[in-house]
Amino acid sequence: MKHCVLTTILLLLATLASAQENRRLWADGPLTWADFKSVVSPDGNSSMLHYQLGYEPAEFRDENGIKGQYCRAVAWMETGKSWVDANSRTALNLRYNQVIFDLLEVERRQMAQALAACSDAACLNAALATANANLENSIRSLRAATTDGTDSNAIITWEQSARHRLASLSEAPEVCHRLLPFSTAITLGAAYHMPGGDVADLFSAGGGMHFGAEVGWNRHVVTMDVILAGSKLREFMNFSDDNGMHQFNPGYNSTVGAGVFSYGYRIVETARFSLTPMAGWSWGDRIFSDGDSRGGISTNGVALGLAYRHHFWQRYRLPGSAWALLGPHGSEISRWSVDARIFLIHNSYPFENAKVSGWALQFSLGITLGGRATRMETR
Repeated sequence: MKHCVLTTILLLLATLASAQENRRLWADGPLTWADFKSVVSPDGNSSMLHYQLGYEPAEFRDENGIKGQYCRAVAWMETGKSWVDANSRTALNLRYNQVIFDLLEVERRQMAQALAACSDAACLNAALATANANLENSIRSLRAATTDGTDSNAIITWEQSARHRLASLSEAPEVCHRLLPFSTAITLGAAYHMPGGDVADLFSAGGGMHFGAEVGWNRHVVTMDVILAGSKLREFMNFSDDNGMHQFNPGYNSTVGAGVFSYGYRIVETARFSLTPMAGWSWGDRIFSDGDSRGGISTNGVALGLAYRHHFWQRYRLPGSAWALLGPHGSEISRWSVDARIFLIHNSYPFENAKVSGWALQFSLGITLGGRATRMETR
């Protein structure tokens, strides 16, 4: 059984290698009769150049080393299927086949430009169908104008036309993504809330979870950060509700749920990291409980913060992403990042006879999934 599997693998590799050997690219240089390796076809033609025209996925890297993918136009002569009659190995017939090969390269280059404008598979296939139809029409016109490659003057005219068209088209258009202003991100991670001032006399510090959402326009960002953290009561606290008066003793559980809505500006932004000071407004609740007894107090105040984000994975997505709504070339750069931020938050808790206030420090560390709109272009 192992021998059968090994034999199958070796045959497959040999087949793939043979297929690659039978590919003759236009960039390999002018044709020779040695490129026509098949036996003569019985259809009566003097020669036949078999070719393939299509597209395949390919990768690129921008100047920052960030990867991306696009669809590359490909074309080649299939030497193993191309043939020539022994009596037709003339210089004129070779020039005629070279014109066909040149026309194939013209359509490949034109299709490469068309593929860059595609945002879905239907567009890619339509561009391929158009290229094949144009090529077939060109070859049909070539055959008629040159009387199947026997009119030398007509062949000269077609040679010059094909070379002129090739000179006007780039061999391999450079793919690039231009950054657009709009970006989004969501963050999930851990948080640590440490009260200060008089509030620290009432509640201990504690850890919990952090969730963040962000939208940006160029370097301007608007963020919403929410944390849920646990702590302990440090003082006796009385609370009354419909069931009467309750007393909460030191050591009872306390939970802080806080949100910060802020505006930030990325004072530093590179392809790998950003640094963003923020200012906004915070609000939240302190919930403390003992069995079925629950109490709570609310607070709100100014919040000042600083966020650092490091992108550890980035990749350009093909057109057809969510940013396609920005136009036919709409795409995006997707990012996974480590996000660290710190807020200084003013807390003020009103009681019946007093107001307890102070500044709290709020730390968070999380993983961010984000994206920025781009426009795919060729140059």
